[in-house]
Amino acid sequence: MPVPTSASPPPAEPEKLRVDGVVREVYVPPLAPPVRSGSLAEIPFDNAREDPDAVVLSRKCPVRAADRPGRGPGAGRPGDGRADGGRAGGGWTGSGRHLPGTGSGRRLLPLGRTRTGSGAGTGPGSGPGAGAAGRPGDWQDVTATAFAAEVHAVAKGLIAHGLRPGDRLAIMSRTTYEWTLLDFAAWAAGLVTVPIYPTSSAFQTRWILQDSGAVACVVEDAHQQWLIGQERERLPGLAHLWVFDGGAVETLCAAGTDVPDREVAERRTGLGPESVATICYTSGTTGRPRGCVLTHGNFFAEVDNAIELLYPVFKSADAAAAAEAAGAGHATDGTDTTGTTGNAGTTGTTGTTGTTGTETTATVDRTGVTGDPGSAPGGAGSAGSAGAPRTAGAAATGAGLSTLLFLPLAHVFGRMVAIGCLRARVRLGHAPSLKTDDLLADLATFRPTFLLAVPYVMERVYNTARATAERMGRAASFDRAAKVAQEYGEATEAALRGTGPGPALPLRAARALYDPLVYRRVRAALGGRVRHVICGGSPLGRRLTAFYLGAGITTFEGYGLTETTAAATVIPPHRPRMGTVGPPLPGTTVRIADDGEILLRGGQVFGGYWDGERGEAVLPHGSGAGPGDLAGRNGGRTEPSEDGRTEPSGDSSRTEPAGENASGWSDGWLATGDLGSLDEDGYLTLTGRKKDVIITSSGKNVIPAPLEDWLRAHPLVSQCMVLGDNRSYVTALITLEPEGLAHWRLMKRKQHIPMRALADDPDLRGSLQRAIDEANRLVSRAESIRRFRVLPVDFTEEAGHLTPSLKMRRQAIARDFAAEIESLYRA
Repeated sequence: MPVPTSASPPPAEPEKLRVDGVVREVYVPPLAPPVRSGSLAEIPFDNAREDPDAVVLSRKCPVRAADRPGRGPGAGRPGDGRADGGRAGGGWTGSGRHLPGTGSGRRLLPLGRTRTGSGAGTGPGSGPGAGAAGRPGDWQDVTATAFAAEVHAVAKGLIAHGLRPGDRLAIMSRTTYEWTLLDFAAWAAGLVTVPIYPTSSAFQTRWILQDSGAVACVVEDAHQQWLIGQERERLPGLAHLWVFDGGAVETLCAAGTDVPDREVAERRTGLGPESVATICYTSGTTGRPRGCVLTHGNFFAEVDNAIELLYPVFKSADAAAAAEAAGAGHATDGTDTTGTTGNAGTTGTTGTTGTTGTETTATVDRTGVTGDPGSAPGGAGSAGSAGAPRTAGAAATGAGLSTLLFLPLAHVFGRMVAIGCLRARVRLGHAPSLKTDDLLADLATFRPTFLLAVPYVMERVYNTARATAERMGRAASFDRAAKVAQEYGEATEAALRGTGPGPALPLRAARALYDPLVYRRVRAALGGRVRHVICGGSPLGRRLTAFYLGAGITTFEGYGLTETTAAATVIPPHRPRMGTVGPPLPGTTVRIADDGEILLRGGQVFGGYWDGERGEAVLPHGSGAGPGDLAGRNGGRTEPSEDGRTEPSGDSSRTEPAGENASGWSDGWLATGDLGSLDEDGYLTLTGRKKDVIITSSGKNVIPAPLEDWLRAHPLVSQCMVLGDNRSYVTALITLEPEGLAHWRLMKRKQHIPMRALADDPDLRGSLQRAIDEANRLVSRAESIRRFRVLPVDFTEEAGHLTPSLKMRRQAIARDFAAEIESLYRA
């Protein structure tokens, strides 16, 4: 496959199956060949062999031990909430040892140059601890050679502590460099990683450790260490507990000094695509979380096809150049000064389920920031030492491309993108703090070219920008600029779809006028160089996708589950379709069952849920497949054919979709529990969840998701839960967004009204009623919200109302606010 530069061949046309004239099944052929040997453990070593000096990660320069009174090296983060502690500091990377497994005989290199806040390099690192040469807060580049050496050293430390192939290693931390390091080191040692959300309670953490049978756990800080310590007596199988802030990386590296290099090589060789890579526990809205067993082959099928499809994000040199021009405010599309590239216009709605929410970034007045886009050119190469073939997309590295990851690595969405960046050699950074000021600072200094985000972040950036304009007395000007951007985005989409001529000259001129006044400031809030956003978790909405497209930021939205290793569908470049989540990811088939449920099949679909008692993955009842060890069942997946398409059992030429069952599997298909439809071009539109469908007392079926998603995008609304099951009409519980409410209070001069009184304030209710009236336009009168109640508290994970990925626990909310719900149905 030729390596694309500024463009890439479009994916093959979807193969569609119609029933009574309606598209009911779509398959898109893979863009990447299936991986037949090797594992994810080979990625760092492949990179070091093929392009040893390429910059593959950047990490924050650590605070020196001398600056931490009373604390030793790596003893923890300072009080500012940063997570730089517990790192090896790069000291051992200059020891002069050879990098095992590369055959290059190269001496281990220092980490690399330091990037200051402007993005410019300060020169190469020099010797051990090069990272400490920069100022705290600067970004220290990590070369492919240095990262592979560190992975190798930590893997030897894990082996030295007695961890055997197949043992489970849990990781409980925010999004940090060490998280990714331990992930790959564990794989190099033949282990299975078990992510745990850093916000998990003691009970949730104990359940995951018990169910997975983890023999070791790494946590970030002393609080998490204390949390697990409370449960230690109930965890007899947990033999090791390390703390990043307590020097876990250094401890492991030191422990592995005497372990022969060949031990790691043998562990790596023992892995294949069918080997279990990780057990990801779904947060779940009811009951205990279940562990989804994902193999190395699942990740390869997901990541390699995503790299090929989303080439502007992972491979395009022109995308990096456009991002740099955007940071300087230069035009790149030949029409105006907004810096829109030729691949703008790819959007959709909704995305991978369950991504966690984050604190918002705020719009700041940073314009015209320029800097070094970043890294060494990529090099093509051969397969890794274990024989994992590298696709054209992985061989063509993303020189100059970068992302700052702030979504949790405990969720498969963030994990997939992190692996994809290493696979494609796109510079990866980690932002552990989700506080607005911290995240703004990290974005401003790292200056990524693309981001992985949930709609909440994009909504908050927009809402904060408007609030800032309103405080300055420029709300009307912002609204005009937003309208221009939305019209520009919609016109661009129409042109790419072939249904319109594109933005007319007056619209292009208006956009050029507002770029330095509004759009560039919005881009500055995301670092100044962002050209693309991979968005998932819930619908971003047509209004915001069009706005960001008009402002020069392309969004790629998709849909998927933990069970599908993240994305199962995604909007492709140059083929936008606002209001959808795109066609199937290459190599994936989407089918719509008779009742509208979405069924999935593909190489990235998991092999089953973890059975702690059996110590293996099992498929849910009714799947037609018996339980068994994944290694003996190709990861529970059907065997891919030569073209990468999975071959189902039985007749694949049926003209009627299989009937689904409630077990999660249907005749070899994954039954998602989500509802949707396919259009004539094979694009999927989501409509809601089967279990969330409300049936009123008159028998009317109401899907709450469109109403809830629309209202959650309002600056005053944090959460919305639509009600009406077995009731005569539909109502809603609404909680308030703190930042939006603070701005509303300031503008209305109501800062001193108590929260409980404010919930019944006529002005506030009037603002919310207008938002509800807008949302009700999406549905029929029988489905519309008739009454609503503003709650004086928000739904939180701590109160048991939200999952770690911020999905509502409807039963818990209905139980705890039963009185408020009943008040909505009194005469």
